[in-house]
Order: sequence, then structure tokens, then C-alpha cells
Amino acid sequence: MVPLSDSLKLLNIPSIVATTIVLFSVFAPGCLIIFFFNRDLFTNLDIIKLLLLLLSLSLTLPCLLVPYLVSIASELGSFPVPDGIRQMDHFSLLIRHGANSGINLYFALAICFFGKFTFDYFLTLYIFGIVIMVLFELWYSSKKKAKDNDNLRIPD
Repeated sequence: MVPLSDSLKLLNIPSIVATTIVLFSVFAPGCLIIFFFNRDLFTNLDIIKLLLLLLSLSLTLPCLLVPYLVSIASELGSFPVPDGIRQMDHFSLLIRHGANSGINLYFALAICFFGKFTFDYFLTLYIFGIVIMVLFELWYSSKKKAKDNDNLRIPD
């Protein structure tokens, strides 16, 4: 049996960060959505059951994946670098979109919880947050493309 100290040494920071992002930006808000808006379903399901996990993921993954896919598509369509291959840092994209997704979901849940709003209002805030994140990503990628174009220009 391997001592605990040796097991902890094998862990690396990126895997810890990725696990934390998944827990706090995807799984936890999904469970909160189910708990706030359908408490009977939450209490009747056993926490360990796969259904709760799948239901919470299906509620929260669009908030993470839609802006993430937009950023990947905008990176692929960007101005080519001199060696012809653009290196994408998928991990930093996932971290950024995971944090944004968590902020969006917790903010919408807090508004609905304190305002005693219905699920329809939450869904409106949720979709509005996704649209804002996509628009921000498009703006960010256009600024990044402009910076890349300026860096690749040949000076006169």
C-alpha cells in the first residue's frame, strides 16, 4: 500500500484545478438548480444515483460548452501563424469558461433564490448569460486577431 504522502506527490496542479472547476462550475450549480426549483425530485433521488449527476450535468453543460466551442471555432478561423499551426491552450480555455460558467450560474441562482422567481425567470437569465458570454468571446477573439495581425506585419 502506497503512503498518503506519496500519493499526494503524484497529484499535479492542473488536475486539481480541473477537478475543482468541474465540481464548482458544472456539478454543484446543477444540483442547486434541481434543489431550488424541484425540491421533491432532489429529496426523492438518492444522491449517489447516476440520474442526479446526469440531470445536473445536462442543466449546466450548455453554459460551459457553448462559449468554449465558440472560442475554439474563432481560434481555428484566426489569422495563421508563420509556421502554419496555431497552438491552442485548451486547458486555459476550459478554466476561463468554467469560471465564467460558474459565475453566470451562481449569479442567476442567487437572483432567483433571493427574488423568489420561478424557473422560467432563471432560464431567461441563464440564456441571457450564455449570449453575453458568447458575445464577449467573439469580441475577445477579434481583439486577439487584431493583435496577432499587428504582430505579424512586416515593418516598412
